[in-house]
Amino acid sequence: MADFQHPDPQQRRQAIIAAVRQHDLSALPFLRVLAAQDSVIELRELAQKAVIRLEKDDPLQLDRAAEYYVQMLQFYKQQRLSEAAKALGKALTLDPTFAEDQIALKVATSATGLKPDEAIRALINAQQYGQNLRADHGGWQKRAREFNPLRVLFLLILIAMMGLLFANTNVFDLYRSSLELGAWREQLRLKDGIDYYLFVPINPMPAPGWGILVVLGDQFQRAEELIPFFAEAANQHNVVLVVPNFGEYPEPYNEYVTPQIDQILEEVRAEVTADPLGAVIFGYGKGGEIASLYAAEYYQVAAVITVNATDVRLPPTDAPDLVYFVMYGAYADFATVGVERAQEIEQRGNPIEFLVIPRSVNELNRTQIARAMQFVWELYR
Repeated sequence: MADFQHPDPQQRRQAIIAAVRQHDLSALPFLRVLAAQDSVIELRELAQKAVIRLEKDDPLQLDRAAEYYVQMLQFYKQQRLSEAAKALGKALTLDPTFAEDQIALKVATSATGLKPDEAIRALINAQQYGQNLRADHGGWQKRAREFNPLRVLFLLILIAMMGLLFANTNVFDLYRSSLELGAWREQLRLKDGIDYYLFVPINPMPAPGWGILVVLGDQFQRAEELIPFFAEAANQHNVVLVVPNFGEYPEPYNEYVTPQIDQILEEVRAEVTADPLGAVIFGYGKGGEIASLYAAEYYQVAAVITVNATDVRLPPTDAPDLVYFVMYGAYADFATVGVERAQEIEQRGNPIEFLVIPRSVNELNRTQIARAMQFVWELYR
């Protein structure tokens, strides 16, 4: 803990970052002192963020907040602004850092007609104090709380029916059946020693063809770990999902990895009609570096999405339309590298969006997936 009092600001900065990454709650007293008294303004702000992160570091709460955020995106996509605002209010109540999100601010201001700060407060108040936003915007009104005997009777009947259902059915079987019958045709393939998962929505193919999303995990990460993050989201956005199972990326990547990704994509394109815009390559961690390397070497790529990439390779000079969406956690290890690469990509003239996820370190979370899928949906629609 001596590092928190070290005369060198860089040492104090490293101590703050280490406390967050290690989820060290014993550091909270020292962080509060730095947040209030440090002579360096940037370190005071960093310490304040660290205190918020550690005090709110409830995985279940953050997970629920992310779920509400995903609901907000879905309602917003369907132009159901009132429902999107309510979902956002729930997300903000659990995780106030969503107030820094640009889409969240757009939903809040559109729903309330207020300035960003006032809109965020209005949504939080509406959620906490039982109020509804008025249709004419600009505030909220008291929510009516009337006793409805028919609603109570309906709920009792529903609870009884659910009890009978779950008494005779395995919950896992229900979930598995919903995937098998309701959403996907799933196939495990093998291509030149690399197995990969292919998910094709059962919905009608959109015109002019299927959007294709390739997901690459971090070093040593299995495809089975990634599928729960992406399968349902890709189905809702009506895109084909391809998840190669490299596990470990052997070097050099341009000899042993990117050619195999291209062969897998060629096999997929031979089976499904692909959108001529090209595929979207998503990569997390080391997979982010691989995704950007593939886009730099091969054509038929519409966009690259990276999350906490170890590096982001620059686009080829003859691909000015190649789009980049680069995300890093606020405390991610390679965030500084990401900022430099984003600036270089922007200087080359390629469209790029750079996003820092508040209160995030190196993990892959649902907020990042939601933003990525929103990006994919906007690209292909």
